[in-house]
Amino acid sequence: MQVLKTENGTIWIGDYPLPDTVRKVVIGRIDIQGPAFLQLAWNQGHQWIFQLDELQQVRHFFRQHAPQIEIVNE
Repeated sequence: MQVLKTENGTIWIGDYPLPDTVRKVVIGRIDIQGPAFLQLAWNQGHQWIFQLDELQQVRHFFRQHAPQIEIVNE
């Protein structure tokens, strides 16, 4: 979860500022035992890997800080 933060109204994933135009993110598991991932499909398939037990926290972060962004579960 350390890769997600908000700063001055902008969501950051690692060192990448999420543009206001983002409307969907893909969240899922790489396999049944993890790890999990967060992906921006429009961004050349760029993805961030995180611990499987952080999956719910990532979903909650987006619901709390960016309710306009649709979460696609894979």
